[in-house]
Amino acid sequence: MKKLAAIAVLALLGFGAGALTTGSSPMFSRPRAQAGAGQARLVPLMALFDNGSANPDGSGVYSVTYLIAVRKDGLRAWISTSRFGKGWLKTRVVYDPSTKQRVDIHDDLGIKTTWPGQPTDVKGAIATACPQIVDGQTVQVLGHSAVQNLHKVDTGGGELTVIDGWRIPELGCLRALTTFRHRSNDDSYVRNGEDRLVWLSETDPPESYFGVSPGLEEVSPSEAFQRYVRAGLWSDSEPAPSGTEQSDVSYAFWNGRVDRAQAMARIREMETNQVPAQP
Repeated sequence: MKKLAAIAVLALLGFGAGALTTGSSPMFSRPRAQAGAGQARLVPLMALFDNGSANPDGSGVYSVTYLIAVRKDGLRAWISTSRFGKGWLKTRVVYDPSTKQRVDIHDDLGIKTTWPGQPTDVKGAIATACPQIVDGQTVQVLGHSAVQNLHKVDTGGGELTVIDGWRIPELGCLRALTTFRHRSNDDSYVRNGEDRLVWLSETDPPESYFGVSPGLEEVSPSEAFQRYVRAGLWSDSEPAPSGTEQSDVSYAFWNGRVDRAQAMARIREMETNQVPAQP
């Protein structure tokens, strides 16, 4: 899987926020006019999502369930427990749109990773507007009309990735459904998946979802990975997951430790040194 196709899929799965890209071959939207204002009305809610993907023959199934919570003042939280290495990793992400700060929290491990200056919450669950694309479909999700506001295509590197998305305007442009299709031009690799809203409650979420304890230790992505190793979730004889080193560069940039030019140069160096066969 080429780098940008991988970024698209990881974005769909909720990973890689805060990432930097070189911009040499950006994911692009097929040129289409917009129809309708689709302005959002923010409401308090809790929303459960199923995220999954599989090969066309039904093999290689990946599945995870996560909760998005939105407080009436706009504060957001993303909560999940997913398989990681040898165990299960609990994650809680809190995003404050007033300060544009996101905090990734692992309460069980006593650590947090702070990302200042983030333009949206994790997975872009809530948006200020969601105008429907021309010829876009409207689908019903849990009794609400969801408009299609997204159609992205990447054809680089001998591969094709298509992502389509639907949002519910009356619920703060809440993400309702996102689908992706990815295949190589010779069809040697094909993968399909979706991220779907499966339960919804328009009530104020518990305050415990949003708390950031002052006792949590601030760590970088690579330092967080070392905690996963110490907790027995990952073997110290195995390399860190792909993208950990790049995430460290992004973390340094967003926290003002390096400037953009330094960060981009470091990422280009990583790409140059990357083994071509690696995902």
